Amino acid sequence: MASSAGRTRLDPTVALHATVRALASRRRHRREVAAEIARYLGAVSILLVGAVHAQQYYDAYFSFVPTIGTLFLLSFIAAGVVGAVLFAPVRLLGRQLGDAILALAALGAVGIALGTLVSLLVSEYSPCSASWSRATGSPSCSPCSSTS
Repeated sequence: MASSAGRTRLDPTVALHATVRALASRRRHRREVAAEIARYLGAVSILLVGAVHAQQYYDAYFSFVPTIGTLFLLSFIAAGVVGAVLFAPVRLLGRQLGDAILALAALGAVGIALGTLVSLLVSEYSPCSASWSRATGSPSCSPCSSTS
């Protein structure tokens, strides 16, 4: 049908369908942008965790502590690898493979963060945490010795 202005009039269902598709596309775009922001914030966060562990390993001399030093070094290495993967353009390998790699990297980052938190809580609240005294800087595993 032609209108008085000489233009064809669109069927209302076609116009409604186009509007719904446009809104869905905008929502999908917003979700993708939010996911990218979360991905990069997570990458920065896990790299900061690794940087703190590297600083503690090298500058605070945790490299001399038998078990904890090794764990600090492993946390630094793992955080660096996971952070690099989260920053890498892995979706160039394909959408499905890239998403799978990113999901594994995100799970790795969550694992590192939870492991770090649990280790911190254990070291702070156990009476004999890793046989190391902060006050004297030497091994001390007497549950009765207070090093606060």
